[in-house]
Amino acid sequence: MSRPLSIKVCGMRDTRNVQALAALDVRYIGFIFYPNSKRYTENPPPREITGPLKRVGVFVDANIREIIRNIATHDLDVLQIHGQENPKYCFELKQRAHASIWKAFRVDETFDFSQLEAFEDVVDAFLFDAKGAQPGGNGIRFDWSLLDQYQGTTPFLLSGGIEPASVASIRELTHPRLIGVDLNSRFELEPGLKDIQKLQNFIDELYR
Repeated sequence: MSRPLSIKVCGMRDTRNVQALAALDVRYIGFIFYPNSKRYTENPPPREITGPLKRVGVFVDANIREIIRNIATHDLDVLQIHGQENPKYCFELKQRAHASIWKAFRVDETFDFSQLEAFEDVVDAFLFDAKGAQPGGNGIRFDWSLLDQYQGTTPFLLSGGIEPASVASIRELTHPRLIGVDLNSRFELEPGLKDIQKLQNFIDELYR
């Protein structure tokens, strides 16, 4: 690609799996602190294991005090908030957290992109995921042509059902605010355990 996208791999927790991921051309690793997720972890591998990867903590409608505690305990670089958090919540979190903040939104044909204007000045990036039964990790994809409706200035990552066969479609995306892709369930051997070779193949094809 002429403009390489950053890659985030989410929902990890196994130490050896994380060590293998750290050797790939990936920028972010996501740890899910949402107890209802199949990929939930209380104690992700430490920074000594994740190496240069930026550590993303994923939270869903969590108490801000709990998030702050997890930043300190698990040395998080990014907070991905994936529930119904409003702009006031995001503003308070930004004031208290020494970390970047990404606000996730679940997109379908009825999604109103104008609601993002209220978040523009209080988050560092958006994450656009597909609307499904769970807050994330549903393994389904939304219609990416809907991204044309987003006219804001905040950068975003694309998530939801991305798989090895998605590379061609991703390479065709030209939205100026797209900065990365979020990989999860379609690259798994089982929930929380990634297929490293499948990820390597995806990266090689995306960046060739």
